[in-house]
Amino acid sequence: MMKIQKPTILALSAAAALAGAVSLSPGAAQAAAPINLVVIHNDSHCDETTGKWAVDWSIENLSAAPATIVQVTSTPQDSPASPLPGTIDGLSTIHATQQVAGATGQIATLAVATTWGDGPSYTASWEFHPPFPCRQARTAA
Repeated sequence: MMKIQKPTILALSAAAALAGAVSLSPGAAQAAAPINLVVIHNDSHCDETTGKWAVDWSIENLSAAPATIVQVTSTPQDSPASPLPGTIDGLSTIHATQQVAGATGQIATLAVATTWGDGPSYTASWEFHPPFPCRQARTAA
């Protein structure tokens, strides 16, 4: 008898649910519900000309339907993430940039609230934590 570990069962159950393969009655085909979800990631580099972190925010719409951006919140407030258009096409990614002070401990955040038609809204958020201080390069005198 094959023993399946609990994490494996959970992973298989989650995969089946996401694929729309779970059916409550035998032989009944259920259509998968559309996924209305936005995810945020970031990439960054130390800009030695300014001594600030340059953060590239990626906002990805995992739904096939366009998402309307209804609210954007970013910190630090003196350096907002921009530009962010009013919509994100279905199954696409948009980008926003932000300059963040070079000191460690200066956290940048981005939260984007979206809706799909008359459906529910969803807020995605992410943080950027500088891995080391970013300093302006010294120029030769």
